[in-house]
Amino acid sequence: MTKPTGGPRMRKIFIVLLSFWLFLSLMGCSFRGTRERVLILVPDGLPALAQTHLEYTRPVIGNTPYDIERVSGPAPLIAAMASRSHDIIIAPLTVGARLIEGGSPYQCAAIITWGNLFLISGTSLTHLEEIEGRDLIGFGAGAPSGIVLDVLLRNHSVTPSSLTYATSFQAALVELVLRPDKVILTAEPVLSAAMEHFESLYVLDLNALWHDEAEYPIPQACVFVSTSVETAFVESYLETLADSALLALNDPARVALQAETLGYPFSRSRMMDALPRGGINLVRALEAREAIEAFLQTILRESDAVIETLPDDHFYYGISDYDTP
Repeated sequence: MTKPTGGPRMRKIFIVLLSFWLFLSLMGCSFRGTRERVLILVPDGLPALAQTHLEYTRPVIGNTPYDIERVSGPAPLIAAMASRSHDIIIAPLTVGARLIEGGSPYQCAAIITWGNLFLISGTSLTHLEEIEGRDLIGFGAGAPSGIVLDVLLRNHSVTPSSLTYATSFQAALVELVLRPDKVILTAEPVLSAAMEHFESLYVLDLNALWHDEAEYPIPQACVFVSTSVETAFVESYLETLADSALLALNDPARVALQAETLGYPFSRSRMMDALPRGGINLVRALEAREAIEAFLQTILRESDAVIETLPDDHFYYGISDYDTP
């Protein structure tokens, strides 16, 4: 049998080549910020509407070109933050906090939407106490929306006849058609869709109720920035995003038309109605730190399945920058 040629010398060359390949791979991970375009990921719904004007007009931001991608549902946001595929990601506060807790190299730069939770029914619903003995349909069991509902019901000593969780908003609305006396937890822009289909709909604003009792609003969607993105770009982006959010509040008709042109998955009238109730207001994370920590304290107290600890200083953009591992 002929022995393979090369022996130790070939093995040494192979080890050198393998080491060089691993070095390049690691360097590629470390210098993701050097790519030519900044990639921005935005979820459909109110967060997308908050940045619609920016997406529509595509103003120059710093000296770096950028791309904006819209997605539906939390799964693509989680995957993007876990894989570091995008440089800026708008995602729920608790989603970002959990992933950063696990080592994802992002920081919270701002809150873009606040308090988007409502209870609706086809029969009288002006106080939380009116839910006593009625069937209640929620969403997000164990998630922040479900926790907010549970806390408020407990604080008001309200016990519904039943509390179930719908698989979708559409399924919950079907239940309301069949039984108008049921109470449903919902959010914009689904609330506006429900108002289009029901001649008489009672709406209870849980955000106002929570704010009055907890003395802080509910922080929901946040702007998370990769620690590899240049500060100049982040600052310019946040300023431009703040202008876009302000326009969404002051001129919802114009922004709804822009969103329709961009192919958003809602009707123009529905988006126009949803904007004033959507809690859009960009606040820098450092300014909102007290509200963020107070809300996350509540989440931690109710469940350790969402996050395990309160974020430290590194969570907040602007306190300290650190290199991506």
